[in-house]
Order: sequence, then structure tokens, then C-alpha cells
Amino acid sequence: MAPPGNTNGRKKDTMISDGLRRALLEEDSRRVRQICTAIAEKAAQGDLACAVWIADRVEGKAGQAFDLNLSGDVGLSVLAADALRQKLKDTPQT
Repeated sequence: MAPPGNTNGRKKDTMISDGLRRALLEEDSRRVRQICTAIAEKAAQGDLACAVWIADRVEGKAGQAFDLNLSGDVGLSVLAADALRQKLKDTPQT
């Protein structure tokens, strides 16, 4: 939950989304069922985009993979160790 006054999490103007929701929910959700059935049928026929869409909604989107290749000139652990040494050196001993 965002702190009071924080507007970062507030929804933007959603006129199109709101209109689509109202249209899709007409007639006791019949349209939503029709759309979901059509998407499932296309996925079963081999439409990869529909299959991915279904998997993303049912299973949740997969996390983004990234590579932390630290084999460059100076690795992250070396930088952290150097910073710690400097901090200890600058701290008065008691």
C-alpha cells in the first residue's frame, strides 16, 4: 500500500477500459465467455500468441531473465569489498 498522498499507484483515466468492462459484462458475462472460448480454440489450433496469452493469465507471467555477468574488469564483489575497507578505514577506532 502506498503512503498517504502518494499518487504513483493511482489509476489513470480509464474511460476505454471502463467502457470495455461494461460491454464485456453485459448479458450475464456471455461475451466474456465467448471471447475466452474463442481464444482457447485458437490456442488449441496452434496460435502461439493465444497460447502464451492464456498461460500468462492462468499461470502468471514468467519473470524477466537477466544476466549478472561479473567477469568484467572489476566485479561487484570487489567494489563492495573496497567500499567496506574504505568505510572501516575512515571509521574512528574506539
